[in-house]
Amino acid sequence: MPARTPSLPAATGGALLPEGSEIVIIGGGVIGCAIAWQLTQRGKTDVTVIERRRLTEGTTWHAAGLVGQLRSTASLTGLMRASVQTYAALERLTGYATGWRPVGSVRVAASDGRWAELQRHAGVARSVGLEAHLISAGQARELFPLLSTDGVRGAVWVPSDGHADPSQLTHSFAAGARAGGARFAENCLVQAIEQDGRRVSALVTNHGRIHCDIAVNATGMWARQTGRLAGAGLAVGAVEHQYVVTEQIAGLPPTLPTCGIRTRGSISSLRPARCCSAAGKMAPGCPGPSRPHSSAPLYSRRTTSGSNNSARQPCAGSRRSRRAASAPGSTGRYRSRRTPSR
Repeated sequence: MPARTPSLPAATGGALLPEGSEIVIIGGGVIGCAIAWQLTQRGKTDVTVIERRRLTEGTTWHAAGLVGQLRSTASLTGLMRASVQTYAALERLTGYATGWRPVGSVRVAASDGRWAELQRHAGVARSVGLEAHLISAGQARELFPLLSTDGVRGAVWVPSDGHADPSQLTHSFAAGARAGGARFAENCLVQAIEQDGRRVSALVTNHGRIHCDIAVNATGMWARQTGRLAGAGLAVGAVEHQYVVTEQIAGLPPTLPTCGIRTRGSISSLRPARCCSAAGKMAPGCPGPSRPHSSAPLYSRRTTSGSNNSARQPCAGSRRSRRAASAPGSTGRYRSRRTPSR
């Protein structure tokens, strides 16, 4: 492709929107910035990332940041292992902190079916060389002292799992991508996708038109809407995800591992966050919001982590849910967040 010259100064986060780019990535979250970094690492320098607001301002900024490598197939487990290796080396490569903490993870089974599933996953992990240990309920509590062992069948301990700061990780990828030649245009909304036959030829934004050979849809929760601009249907939806951030807990070790629990169709996770604890729970049957930006996060001074124990309970934002989040005996902040479900 011939060299393109920038055409629009405009309000695009201090960067020029070029007339064209070989590869244009729509979305400046952790996925879009990671793709840009990976491309520049492979010698692709004509890369432009378009973000409708600022980097991380979609769903990345409030992601839990949990990184678990245990998966049901060898290919997915290998992909997650590669991600962990990337996170471990990224700060050294880009000079920008990622908040990566390899504290390990404990995945807890509270049913016979879940215990059988974890045993299969552990077998897959060992087959590809990932260290994973089947442990008892008592051993799980030794690793994660906040855990109640009532009803626990067993657990899996993965020492190389951990958590990262989603915002720092994104900006680290972006810093590395910029160093490799990628451009970033913020406050730049894609309004239409032009096609030549079955190929994307250009994107129309609120700051002008940009030609491209390849367009990457990295818009996360809004990937379905972005796909529609090109006439493509994508099976991506949003669900409500509730989480609690506690006050500071005295004596909480900085190396406390993350903990994941699945019971009765709901998924819970816990991780340390600056001397406190963050607990999240998602019920698959809980519907998502009618509009992506319909409401601000909810807050409650006193909450319990059991505000959504099953798919039958109210989703975040309903009056019943807010009352349930005000039970006495626990302090913290209750928030509702939206995460893409594929």
